[in-house]
Amino acid sequence: MTPYERQEKILQLLNRNNFMRTSVLSKHILVSTATIRRDLKHMEQKGTIKKVSGGAYIVGNNSDLAYEYTNRISLEKKKVIANLAVNLLKNGSIVFIDASTTVNILLDRIDNFSNLTFLTNSIFSAKKIAVMESKEVYLIGGKVDKLYMHTHSPYSSETTDMYHSDITFISGRGLSSKGVSETNLNEAAIKRMFRDNTDCLVLLIDSTKMNKNYFHISMDFESIDVIISDKKLPDNLEIIALENNIRVIYE
Repeated sequence: MTPYERQEKILQLLNRNNFMRTSVLSKHILVSTATIRRDLKHMEQKGTIKKVSGGAYIVGNNSDLAYEYTNRISLEKKKVIANLAVNLLKNGSIVFIDASTTVNILLDRIDNFSNLTFLTNSIFSAKKIAVMESKEVYLIGGKVDKLYMHTHSPYSSETTDMYHSDITFISGRGLSSKGVSETNLNEAAIKRMFRDNTDCLVLLIDSTKMNKNYFHISMDFESIDVIISDKKLPDNLEIIALENNIRVIYE
């Protein structure tokens, strides 16, 4: 297979999967990882793909990045947010959580809490909670998104309407004057369902997502009770938060 043929094959795979690890590309194309890395370097120079630690994604498809890659983005910022968010938890709480990587990081900090019950559409989070002591988890059923490993269904609202939570933790792709927005319609819908069945909605959002707006609006500022970020909100968003009596927490 010529370099041109390999790179065409890489493009085809990335078009189908958005993000792929170098080792996985190597197995698909039957060449060494060193060869794949050279191809990716050449393709990045042409502007067709973007290399990241451990793999690559295709330029133009990066609005809906694979879970494995999004877990790497702003990792330290997400850890700061998780450290602040855990202080809002109480023993015996019923908690709704979305499928965001920020919320998944929060789960690494809940060992000292007891009698927590979770409802989520995240397979990653459900697996993590299921092996913890004194924690229960309910997984919302539906079709599995193989890329992000979360579930969605037109009947999800029937599931969430059967429960009520003391607190809900969600994240978002962007926060602008219009509210929280997503690139994924199903994720936006799940978050709206959580919003309607909780006593306290907490938005976990890092500073790289401020004043960014995407196609699907999941909720407006009036629906948010607490915003937690790694930095102070931009002035325009802080004013809106104050107008809506939102508690803002940052490092």
